[in-house]
Amino acid sequence: MQTPTQGRNTITPGKSAASFVNGLAWSFIGLSALSLLLAAVQYLLFAHLLPMAPLRAALADAITLKLLPASALQLLAHLPGICIALFAVSLLTLLVSIALLQRRNWARITFAWIMIATALAHLAGLLLPFYFSHDFSAALNAMPPELHGMAVTVTRMLSAMSIVMGIAFGAAFAWIAKRLFSAEIAREFAARDVTNNP
Repeated sequence: MQTPTQGRNTITPGKSAASFVNGLAWSFIGLSALSLLLAAVQYLLFAHLLPMAPLRAALADAITLKLLPASALQLLAHLPGICIALFAVSLLTLLVSIALLQRRNWARITFAWIMIATALAHLAGLLLPFYFSHDFSAALNAMPPELHGMAVTVTRMLSAMSIVMGIAFGAAFAWIAKRLFSAEIAREFAARDVTNNP
């Protein structure tokens, strides 16, 4: 006679795998849809609605006064392209998340690699505070003495926060990828393939 515990152990895949996949898929459906909308709005703003010439002039003046690093002007010039790239990545993530919810095995693999790429991007982003440190140092040194100490403290705090968040998000995305590649999650998708293709 089979005990209740043994009966539960024969359930494949487990409820935890199904809950993980459902929660992950719905979370990224919402996040990617929001990111898609924000990218579209930002592209419209920077490519068509905002007067870019006065904005570039204001940034140039701020750079001349050493209130902003020189890289700010370069960032402004590439904002429309950045918005298009963000739109494309968000659309891809949305489509893969929907397929993940439908238990498409290719979506599981694709989503895992998206997570790996995102984790590597966050780890690479840890270098940004050091990359921009020279530009920001020039801007900080040009500040009045009464503001210099506070500005240095705020800059260091923001750099530390960005490093901590980069490590945390990188680790979280790497864990998601590892879980998607696990045998338990693979069985969840294999079981759905068997159900759909008897």
